[in-house]
Amino acid sequence: LGNLVYLQYKGDPDLGDEIDRLLLSTKSLEADITALKQQLAPVCVKCNAELPPNAKFCSNCGAPVSKTPEPPEVDETPSEE
Repeated sequence: LGNLVYLQYKGDPDLGDEIDRLLLSTKSLEADITALKQQLAPVCVKCNAELPPNAKFCSNCGAPVSKTPEPPEVDETPSEE
């Protein structure tokens, strides 16, 4: 993107549309990232309040925060088929 802006200022006016397209794409991706971060934020199992990282108790209802269970280990041995 930086190179395209440089080339536009250098004298290639046709790059303006490409720069606008890339900026819109970037804004859309940033919005997607923000939405995904909100979906991944930890919440209290009792009151569904968003929890700060490393919280031991919910600041809304006081319920203790349980650690998220670790995903089960995947058996790496090949299966016989």
